[in-house]
Amino acid sequence: RMKAYLRALYTPKECDCRTSFNLLQQKEISVLDLSPPQQFSSSHIIGAFNKGDLEKCKSSRRPLIITTKGGDLESARAFRKKFLSLHPKREIYILKDSTESFQSKYPFLMTSSEAKDGADSKDLNGESVSVASRKSDGSRSERVASSRNIIQNPSPRVVRVSYPAEIIPGVLYHGDRHHALSSKVFSDLGITHVVNVTRMVRCKFRKNSKISYLKIPVGDTPDVDILQYLDQTTSFIIQALAKKDTTARLEGKHPDGTTCTPTSTYESTSASPSTGCRNVVLVHCEWGVSRST
Repeated sequence: RMKAYLRALYTPKECDCRTSFNLLQQKEISVLDLSPPQQFSSSHIIGAFNKGDLEKCKSSRRPLIITTKGGDLESARAFRKKFLSLHPKREIYILKDSTESFQSKYPFLMTSSEAKDGADSKDLNGESVSVASRKSDGSRSERVASSRNIIQNPSPRVVRVSYPAEIIPGVLYHGDRHHALSSKVFSDLGITHVVNVTRMVRCKFRKNSKISYLKIPVGDTPDVDILQYLDQTTSFIIQALAKKDTTARLEGKHPDGTTCTPTSTYESTSASPSTGCRNVVLVHCEWGVSRST
């Protein structure tokens, strides 16, 4: 038990917003927000627990992400250390960025955004989607839920929509057939281009003039030669990212031609997907593994 505690304690598991976003797409994970109850009621990640729900977190064996308002790492680290002393085998992550920073990047995963606009109910083709929000008095409210593409949280009344993995922040995503058929996913992420690496999954939003498709009709079997489509796929993605301001910023230039210094080779510093200021690519196969990877 002591070895497990020490191994867990000294294994750093502090992650940024993108890593936390991708962790949340795992179906068996919990979120614990250490914010005071009033701040928690105003805004938190959908399905998160507050400190008052700690007993529910203790009874679960799911991996846990700890979040704080203002990015209070000292409090998060102290809590993680105390929690691990009681549950040394529990996998615990800390969102090292603040929940405010996370909300600015992924507002559709926060209760406040769900409560404000209600845009999640129908998008693109009028498809019903699954959401949950928290009212101003702290009680949860539910809306129409689709049986597809949702993540069931520890609280039986709260569901969170599953999103594709974010490969390049705000620019490139990798998913499966459920993401490819979800109008909420397309709307929230601002998907403009799709590489459909399947034989059977339809290009659902082809009639939408704002969404472009590249269909690679291959089956998900080891004997299929997918390398023959590599040049075509690469060209499609490069052309998509070359439009508007995405590629210019990746190369270290603003849209007006002035230079800038990106902090990462693949970092996109343009506005959020919902503003429509850039192209966003989704690459998917049928089950999210193998072919599109």
